[in-house]
Amino acid sequence: MLDLEDFQTRRYRLRRLTPDDASRRYLSWFSDDGAEHIVSATRMRQLDDLRDYIRTKAACDDVLFLGIFRVSDGVHIGNVKFEPLDPVKGYAVVGILVGDSDSRGQGVAGEVLTGCAEWLKTRLSIGQFVLGVDETNAAAIRAYEKTGFKVCKTEFLPKTEPGVLTMKWSF
Repeated sequence: MLDLEDFQTRRYRLRRLTPDDASRRYLSWFSDDGAEHIVSATRMRQLDDLRDYIRTKAACDDVLFLGIFRVSDGVHIGNVKFEPLDPVKGYAVVGILVGDSDSRGQGVAGEVLTGCAEWLKTRLSIGQFVLGVDETNAAAIRAYEKTGFKVCKTEFLPKTEPGVLTMKWSF
């Protein structure tokens, strides 16, 4: 397991998720409007499924799974996951979920991804971030492009499903 401390951006505190973070509210994100874009949504039916998922990710040496909590009130609004995270090759595959519908469209992804990129570059020399996104998820694509991601092929995501765009951000 990566030994990295928690950190904070201007509006959000990021810390490792634990099984104790599994809540009905968090579970509801997987049945919310827009959940069809969440790859793991079909597996999240009960709190135990969510706890097991968090536990599994926490046990992996090449995964950093962080909860996004508002600084103002401590409410868990989403997650960001780096899997795999490879300090030797200097890249990470990233996925972000803003589960709290009231927090969408508020610049969460840009602030969190930029904060994470600065943090990971300083601590682990991670300078390239890649992701796959459903080509019909226009809001996510716009958010990633605003952050600096560009649509392109990448050796770090060689196989993607039809309808998935690959994007890369060199930081």
